[in-house]
Amino acid sequence: MKGFFISSIFIIFSFGCSFADLRNETLKQEPIPEDLTDKASSILVSPIDPGLDPLKWRDVRGMELFLIDYWNSGFVRMFTPVPERVQAMKVKLSFFSNTASIRFTDGKGRGKVIGIDNGEPYIIDPKLGKVMNSDNEIRIYVESLRLYILLPFIVNAFNNIAYMDEMEYSGSRYDEIFATNGDWKPSEDFDQYRLYVRKDTGAIEFIRFTYRDVFNSYKGLLHYEEYTNLSGKLFPMKIAIKDDFSDSSFVHQLQIGNVKFLTTEPDFDD
Repeated sequence: MKGFFISSIFIIFSFGCSFADLRNETLKQEPIPEDLTDKASSILVSPIDPGLDPLKWRDVRGMELFLIDYWNSGFVRMFTPVPERVQAMKVKLSFFSNTASIRFTDGKGRGKVIGIDNGEPYIIDPKLGKVMNSDNEIRIYVESLRLYILLPFIVNAFNNIAYMDEMEYSGSRYDEIFATNGDWKPSEDFDQYRLYVRKDTGAIEFIRFTYRDVFNSYKGLLHYEEYTNLSGKLFPMKIAIKDDFSDSSFVHQLQIGNVKFLTTEPDFDD
């Protein structure tokens, strides 16, 4: 998972540190017990609430969303292409390729379009059209935004998934599940995730993540809130990005106002 949640302290002290590892002691001992992988898969593919069934996404090829990105950290926002502390935008994203675009719809960046085409960043210039751009801030921000939105609905298909434990937080009970698209052991090429799945609904409410593109030891937390039924699918209308459970505030937060599910790829040049 790519990202940009950095702070000056982390920048100074964390480069060269060992890989953040979200496995528990059981998962550090390979081979991984088959009953743990089976239990994790069962929880993710057969949620209690039918609105969370992964099969409901089988015909979705892309999405269009209107959202507002709220920033509490002005320092972190300096490392992104987002021009305003409260920034409205229209987002288009592909479900199956690392492709997405963002059009800023208010403020001093109004009308500007940035995106990634299979992971390669670009800007749409009014005169020149689509211009590929080497700006890493664009790639990281757009790639991250796409992943935040899609992660609860694609993680069930990751290469390695295993059940970890039960956990209680703020009056609710959760199943903890480990997931990665790489090997079980941490590496620089693949991030790790620890999912917190509500036992009463099957909704993924929190995801702890690593962020290798920032530095090897970084960890953060995604909080998915306000699950709403949209065309039969339960979808979180608020996504907060935080450092950890103990933080009362967020680094930044996505408030989603409108969602359109597409059966074909979006027109990213529009």
